[in-house]
Amino acid sequence: MKSADTLRAKKGLKSIVISKPLSAFAGLATLFLLSRYVDKVEYAAYFAVWASVEIILIISQFGLMHIGYRYIRSEVQADGRIVIDGPVRETVVLRTFSLFSVGVVFFVVFGATVFSEFSSIGPLYLSAAVVVAASLEGVLRHCELLLDSMMNQLAAQISMLIRTLTRPFGFFLCYAFGHLSIQTILIVELVGLLASCAYLMYVYRSLMPDLVRRVAYQKSEIVEMVKFAMPGYLAQLVGLLSGADMIKVVLSSANQSQAVAEFGFALSLALMVQRYLPIFVFGGVIRPVFVRVGGGETSGGYGLWSLVGLVSKLNVLLCGSILVFFAAFGVGFVGFVSDGNFVNSYLAIYVLLLGVLVLGYQATISAYGVAVNDTLPVFWGSIAAALVMPVFVYVVLNLGAVGAALAWLAGLVASTVVAMYVLRRTFGVGFAAVAKFVAVPMVPVVLSLVVAAFSGVPVVGTYVAIIGPIFWVGYLIFGRFFSAADLDYMKQVVRAK
Repeated sequence: MKSADTLRAKKGLKSIVISKPLSAFAGLATLFLLSRYVDKVEYAAYFAVWASVEIILIISQFGLMHIGYRYIRSEVQADGRIVIDGPVRETVVLRTFSLFSVGVVFFVVFGATVFSEFSSIGPLYLSAAVVVAASLEGVLRHCELLLDSMMNQLAAQISMLIRTLTRPFGFFLCYAFGHLSIQTILIVELVGLLASCAYLMYVYRSLMPDLVRRVAYQKSEIVEMVKFAMPGYLAQLVGLLSGADMIKVVLSSANQSQAVAEFGFALSLALMVQRYLPIFVFGGVIRPVFVRVGGGETSGGYGLWSLVGLVSKLNVLLCGSILVFFAAFGVGFVGFVSDGNFVNSYLAIYVLLLGVLVLGYQATISAYGVAVNDTLPVFWGSIAAALVMPVFVYVVLNLGAVGAALAWLAGLVASTVVAMYVLRRTFGVGFAAVAKFVAVPMVPVVLSLVVAAFSGVPVVGTYVAIIGPIFWVGYLIFGRFFSAADLDYMKQVVRAK
């Protein structure tokens, strides 16, 4: 990695390390307040609204996200000016137009059906909230993506943090004044979105005097961008059929508000872990580094596959640890957070955490594909997930939250296995090596279950629960989880000046 890149990566890491604990606190506080003090039907409506928003964000991006990841970057010149290379303004304008257009189509065609279960709240009211939230959230995420691609993670993190912190503080005020309902919840969300918009406008105005932009693009460059972005976009469209947000919409349309609330609660906890997997936490740093190394450079002597392996190990370190400890102590934790309202979601949460572990591999494979200009493996993986998903529709509709969690896990496993199969020649590693990483976190859990079966002592709440965590910690300490090269590279990044 070039020294300038190392410094900018380190600055990005510092901003992320500061903001992520605050985001974790905000996410847990939000879950705490809503799961305890909001009516389950309104809680389900909240999840249905955001599921619809996420679906609109994916449908409306038309490959612009992939173009932002791959073709937009910046460099700081000696005189302090920031040179931007990439169609920044064009993608922002197109993103704004596409979001509003798709949102209006949703409002007119699908809104009444999706929110038919919530007639007491008002399907048209919820549909209008979806259009407004999707338009603002989509533009904000796109601008944050562009800031990440330009290695300005600090501004992107502050923007996201504004929305994240607005939720618990706003919800607490509503609760304190006795008005925590779906209507006040959506008003708080709107306030957070508008505050983030105001901040990003300030960032743009402060950077504008120093920006230098290349404005001329050849037709061949535009064609190259579109050819690169389309497979990834189509993969996202197909992936919607097996995504968690589509599962929520299916449950909502089937008038299963109880299942929506339980699955939404379980997924909120699981995705809280997903947000802090290294591939997602440091995505704004990792993606540009992957792209540079994929272009033929090295990063601290590391090649692209070595970086993929290191990121995968970091993902397993976090998610595997949480899996092991949740298997042992998760029931009490879920009961505390929800005040006993969603303690039956324990099994669904565990299945979803397994899905998060697989999702970490999927995201790393996707970053690898972007780096080598090959997004087709992710596309074929999404098709595999879409083919598997209909098999689980019966399970989703009849087993509630657990069935929904199993369906999501099945889709993730199918898509990841197929994507790895397509990439097997360039990936340079067999399935056995990856299976080892997936299986290792499961060993402590299985060990506890075996001991429980033979001893007749239940796992939860007894000494058997300690066996898994002890095994896992011992493996991390004595099993040489990280190689010497991994440790040396991490030291280089931390010590960069």
